[in-house]
Amino acid sequence: MSEGFILIGAFVGIFIFFVFTYFVPVGLWISAIASDVSVSPLDFIGMRFRRVSPHAIINPAIMVKKGGIEIGLQALESHFLAGGNALFKGGNGRRGVFAVFGGGCRRRIFVFLCGGRQF
Repeated sequence: MSEGFILIGAFVGIFIFFVFTYFVPVGLWISAIASDVSVSPLDFIGMRFRRVSPHAIINPAIMVKKGGIEIGLQALESHFLAGGNALFKGGNGRRGVFAVFGGGCRRRIFVFLCGGRQF
């Protein structure tokens, strides 16, 4: 009887592991932690429930953090949900983050990480 409980417990543990790794991309989470972007597993789970790709939010957040600008994940996520593109790849292979925030008065943030220029 106890062998059956151990077997059921093993299957439940494996199922929970796969569900966790679906909702929380572990490699992206480690990358964010190494880049000093504060993100928790609950943030990833919330992104999945809101149907937002974590890669579309975390990678620009890492680029912005390394560029020296403080923007919260909620601001990037709300910009993405409003139809904006948080990651910009311009000519000459330059990559940066482009986001428009604000209502009537628009504030643009554009970061060229390759050139080191910030506007």
